[in-house]
Amino acid sequence: PESTIGVFTATATRTTLDQIVGILSLGSPIVYKLPSVRKNLFLGVTKKSNLETIISDAKQFLVENHFNDCGIIYCLTPDTAKHVVFKFTNGENKFSVAQYAGSGMDEEIKRKNLHVWLDGKYKVLVATKAAGTGLDKNDVRYVIQIGLPDSIEEFSQQVGRAGRDGARSNCMLYFKDSDMHVHLKHAVTKDTPAEIDISVNKLLYMMNLASSHDCRHKQIAEYFDETTDLCDSNCDNCISMIKAQVHNIQDLAKKPLPLY
Repeated sequence: PESTIGVFTATATRTTLDQIVGILSLGSPIVYKLPSVRKNLFLGVTKKSNLETIISDAKQFLVENHFNDCGIIYCLTPDTAKHVVFKFTNGENKFSVAQYAGSGMDEEIKRKNLHVWLDGKYKVLVATKAAGTGLDKNDVRYVIQIGLPDSIEEFSQQVGRAGRDGARSNCMLYFKDSDMHVHLKHAVTKDTPAEIDISVNKLLYMMNLASSHDCRHKQIAEYFDETTDLCDSNCDNCISMIKAQVHNIQDLAKKPLPLY
């Protein structure tokens, strides 16, 4: 009864924290919470109509920005992961890829592939969210998400693999509308109506993050009950707003001054 209890979680909203405290009967615990905003991470989101275009665009982005860097590509399904591995290891600009997901993939092979990537012999690790906590490497310069995560918690945990050494890193999400249906089909299999509602609401928050024109870092902070300023240039939306402001100023500068 006198034992000290420590509870750790990667991402949690205030509601989730309260639930943890209640379930474990912790009373009034001391809570230490790190900010959800990582200022060294650039967040970008691109919506496309089909998977082939997404994979092509993601590969081109890495060719132009991170060809020799270490990174992770998260896929929505094991079959997509296998297809991504094929596309990235064939054609022009082949990448050294370690596959850590795929239908029927042997666990021993997965383990060996993970260590090959951790040792730096292969630059790209292709995984799904089932990869868990083993993807801990300081020099991950990018995280590519091919497919919409099912929640902001999952999104944050995945992009959080990037830039753990503090260096600037890119996190790019590529998604299509049909990704929503994949998650909804899974959500309705939950045991209770309350669990279904929670899963659907989390998905809607994630979809709003992906579709909104507001600062992505600010949206994430607010979701986790935090406050932060606009990131200015650490997400695609803020860069677009800056460009729009510059364009408006240039237009105003071209107009003749009124004569009084």
